[in-house]
Order: sequence, then C-alpha cells, then structure tokens
Amino acid sequence: LKTFLQKYTENSKPKIGWENEMNINPYKLVHLIAQNEYYITKIQINELFYQPQVEKLFNVLDIEFRSLISPERFHLIRMCLEFRYKRLLELVD
Repeated sequence: LKTFLQKYTENSKPKIGWENEMNINPYKLVHLIAQNEYYITKIQINELFYQPQVEKLFNVLDIEFRSLISPERFHLIRMCLEFRYKRLLELVD
C-alpha cells in the first residue's frame, strides 16, 4: 500500500505549475516555492506544516467527513494525507 501511495502522490499534478518546468508534481512545486520564497517565506511555510496545524486538519477530517464515506475510503484518504504530509515536511525542513 505504501508503494501505491507513493506512486499515486508522485504522479499527481497540481492545478498550477512553474515556468519552464514540465510535468511538475506537488512535491517539486512546494520545493520550488520554498527555495525561491515565492510569495511566502520559509518561516510561513514551516508554520503551515507545524504539527498542531496538521492535527487540526485530521480532527476536521474526522469530525466532518468520517460519516460521509466508507471506513475503507476514510482510512485511505487519511493515509494519503499522512504520507503527503511526511514527504512535504522533508522538503521544507
């Protein structure tokens, strides 16, 4: 499942791109934004990935969406978000 999540997230495409970058994935985009401090500072980026912020996200997910989807789908969505969070955290640290 971890391999599937890695391929799924690596192959996803953001709605926006970066000039002169083809086939950019979300991780590369965040890396470029952080590296160039494009409209956001590194401090602000780190604040976005601060652990309490992420816990709030998971609490909202649990409270607002758990009852709307199957337990399997909920678990998969949560795993995907956790995987993406950990991967993005590596890029901004």
